Amino acid sequence: MMYTDLAVDTLRAVGERLQTDLASNLAIPVFFEETQPENVGSEVLEIRLDGPFIREIANKQYIVTVEVDLLLTTPIYDNIYTRAQMLGICAEALRTDIPLLDGDNEQIGCLSTSIPFGGASKIETVNYGKVHKDRRLLHSAVSTTLFTLI
Repeated sequence: MMYTDLAVDTLRAVGERLQTDLASNLAIPVFFEETQPENVGSEVLEIRLDGPFIREIANKQYIVTVEVDLLLTTPIYDNIYTRAQMLGICAEALRTDIPLLDGDNEQIGCLSTSIPFGGASKIETVNYGKVHKDRRLLHSAVSTTLFTLI
């Protein structure tokens, strides 16, 4: 398999799954980095993907990693549990395994937060708080790295 094909297939699988899951579970616009439409309200979720990073670890055995950041912008709510629930939905979307298919729709791997060869998986949530003194908006990020062996 060519690296280029694998890279495109990997990004497509991650992007489509996250956008579908998050758009159906959050009642806010979901878009990819640098594709934010004009006139979006104050509640938005931006998906940022970095990678995939593909490394041969043995003869024709590869480890594929994709770094995922979900950036959530919301107004300051009177009810803090609304925001906590939204962050939980984002974290849960990252916990869901993502099948990786080749050009023939054959499954060749499964992207997961589980680290190959043992180790603990990690999903981080960072609350940046109010980032501009004149706007009542809060920013948060939910991040992880997805792995698979193929």
